[in-house]
Amino acid sequence: MSSAASVISAEITMEKPPATYKGLYRFCTRGDLAILFPALAVSIASGLLIPAFTILLGDIFISFGLFSSGSISGDELQQQTTKYVIGIVVVGAAAWALGWAHMALWLAFGENMAKRSRQAIIKGLLEKNMTWYDSKVVDSGVSGSINKAVKYYPPLLNVNI
Repeated sequence: MSSAASVISAEITMEKPPATYKGLYRFCTRGDLAILFPALAVSIASGLLIPAFTILLGDIFISFGLFSSGSISGDELQQQTTKYVIGIVVVGAAAWALGWAHMALWLAFGENMAKRSRQAIIKGLLEKNMTWYDSKVVDSGVSGSINKAVKYYPPLLNVNI
């Protein structure tokens, strides 16, 4: 058996490693931490707003209950309700801002990871021995797309051919 054929058969029969959670962040760099940690913090803060809204809305219903039982007057009801409605407006504005930041940060993080993964894939494809491509079916999979990848990705990914 020739050395090229043994390389091909070794690559074909090679078992795939199991997917891990750590594998999701394989292409993450230290620079990505500047986006990842704020994204996590904004996600947590954004998640805390729903319970805050629920508490404020519950306080409004408590005020209505106290008014209906005669424990507070109409002026006190208006004063309490106004305070809680302002709180709901503040929570809504914070939810809007944090929702925007949440999406923007996770989108930036994901795009950075996707760009690096595309760069690694195209680099790996460009480094393959020609016998690897000859062993593949041209109509499907990676080999069918290699011409498009070489044509379109290198200018976008700063890969020199």
